[in-house]
Amino acid sequence: MLIRPTRRLLILSLPLMILSVFWSAGCFLDNPDRSASLSALARWEDQRLAPQDSLVAMLKHQDAHVRLAAVRASGLMGRSDVLPEMMAALNDRSATVGRQAAFSLGLLGDDAAVEALVQTARDPHTATRVAALRGLAHLQHDGQAFLDAVGSKDHEEAAAAWDGLRNVATSVDSTALSQALLTGLERVEADVFWRVLRCCERTPWPQLIAPIAPHAQSILPQVRVHAMRALARQDDQAALDAVIAGGMKQGNFGDRNRIRVDVALMRALGSLGALNFEKGEAGEGSERDFLVTAMITGAGSENPQLAVTALTAMENVVASMPLPQEAAQQESLLPVWRI
Repeated sequence: MLIRPTRRLLILSLPLMILSVFWSAGCFLDNPDRSASLSALARWEDQRLAPQDSLVAMLKHQDAHVRLAAVRASGLMGRSDVLPEMMAALNDRSATVGRQAAFSLGLLGDDAAVEALVQTARDPHTATRVAALRGLAHLQHDGQAFLDAVGSKDHEEAAAAWDGLRNVATSVDSTALSQALLTGLERVEADVFWRVLRCCERTPWPQLIAPIAPHAQSILPQVRVHAMRALARQDDQAALDAVIAGGMKQGNFGDRNRIRVDVALMRALGSLGALNFEKGEAGEGSERDFLVTAMITGAGSENPQLAVTALTAMENVVASMPLPQEAAQQESLLPVWRI
């Protein structure tokens, strides 16, 4: 079959077009100083020290590999003196360099980068938006960029938004944050959902108890741990009931996850258990029995972290209770009575 001249020309020029792209990115340049430049950047990064002029030259280097290493090193070293060059790197002809610059700008901790990163968080490319959100997570701002992204259908973008939102939860408009959390608690993706719960730990609002409560019995350890932690921040009997219900329902967890879940349970019981003891006789029954038995069992664990956490929980639960006369008279008995 004969090939038309125009098509033949296109086929022959295609490899040259591909090579030109790599050439412009600095991938195939005969660049003898690449190795030396990368070695210098690695040394500066290790020493947390670099000459400003040399660092600026690296950030503007013709080789994309060197520019990438330079923006990474600048962020890790916290070099705010090269902020203008880092901001310019957001628009680097290499998308990889631009995304690294977005994250590294966050590491610099300079609020002057916030507006540029907010704009980058609206980029058409998901990977670029995620990098900008990761960078913004290190800076203080009103959190609107995170609120705009928490509902994303892309798991990675939503996860990055929830991670960042947790860091600025106290600065975000409370009404908007409350609505975002209630909507987020309806997500079904576990890798996003546990991050929503982690954000709830920063906002102990009573309206969150009901949607969080069932997840204290989750079969997923990460979800159960963060549900327990979020409930522990609530000073409410309904939160304690949910924690105890979760503790009564043993999950099929491996040893490592079992310890994580049990430690979260002990901490939650230590934070909320006093609500049960304050009831006096009305607190007797299965809930009281479980609370006491769980803490005693935890205190006897061979795992030191769990044992110490359980003992601390015991002390917290009875901290406000009146001391027996013997303990009041003999200070040396005080720790024993607390336990």
